[in-house]
Amino acid sequence: MRPRKKRPIPDFATYEEAARFFDETDTTTLEYDEELFTTFPDQPTASKQGTADKVHVPVEIGRAQFKRLASAARQAGQTPNVWLKAVIGDALRRSG
Repeated sequence: MRPRKKRPIPDFATYEEAARFFDETDTTTLEYDEELFTTFPDQPTASKQGTADKVHVPVEIGRAQFKRLASAARQAGQTPNVWLKAVIGDALRRSG
């Protein structure tokens, strides 16, 4: 029996689409990198605080990258989440 060729994880437009895919897919047949970035920008939703002007964007990164992020946040006296929001905001302001 020949080994099956692994296929890449597709991009998803919604959480529901991603959930359906992973519910119905044998994940051992998928090819993926340790570092995976996924966003769902077309579906803005209210944040936990209920403010409609915020969008939740899930981001997955590798363990090594998270350790570096957590270390940088700790040095700045912040949580990783607060530090990352600030870094993203700074990068967007610099980009014009």
